[in-house]
Amino acid sequence: MIIVIDYDAGNTANVLRALEKIGVTAELSADKEKILAADGLILPGVGAYPTAMAELERRGLVAHTCNPNTLGGRGGRMA
Repeated sequence: MIIVIDYDAGNTANVLRALEKIGVTAELSADKEKILAADGLILPGVGAYPTAMAELERRGLVAHTCNPNTLGGRGGRMA
């Protein structure tokens, strides 16, 4: 499962539509357990990177999204 990280930034609706169109199963989530179990992550882009990182920090998601050793249960291999 691909997780599109929900942090109230980026154009998540269009990302999810594009993934659906190409047949990729994806879910919008900010749940740490789902992020850790994901086969891949998409962090939708924004124009204000510092603001986006501050929101990820506020939600406690930076350690989970920026450390390949904690993702997907595949020994650190990122999709």
